[in-house]
Amino acid sequence: MLYNPFEQVTQSSFRELIESGYADFVLQRFEWPDVKEKTGFLLTPYDDKESADRHGHQLGEKEGRALQLPQDADKIESLLATGSGYRIFLKRIKEENRPDGKHRYEAFEWEGLPPLGSDTVQTSLF
Repeated sequence: MLYNPFEQVTQSSFRELIESGYADFVLQRFEWPDVKEKTGFLLTPYDDKESADRHGHQLGEKEGRALQLPQDADKIESLLATGSGYRIFLKRIKEENRPDGKHRYEAFEWEGLPPLGSDTVQTSLF
């Protein structure tokens, strides 16, 4: 069996996500060698609607979309239903929050460094 770094979501683990405060998700197609084609989905929980929507807008029309609870709960629950033939996965490794609180793709401000473009030319090694 091939290692899968994702945890399969169950009805119970989905309820735990909801109980821990998540209401905004992205559900997208998921392909992995041990997952039958067109039956796997990756569920990504978000702390806010804007982040989920931003991720959802990056996906193609049939690749996935942002979902919000409670109005979209039935979509996820129908995929989790016993005998549905679908499998939903969740990343096991959580990305750490940056110390400055910004998104991981935003520029990081390093203390003590001069601003970009203000470099001085070094004329000698010694």
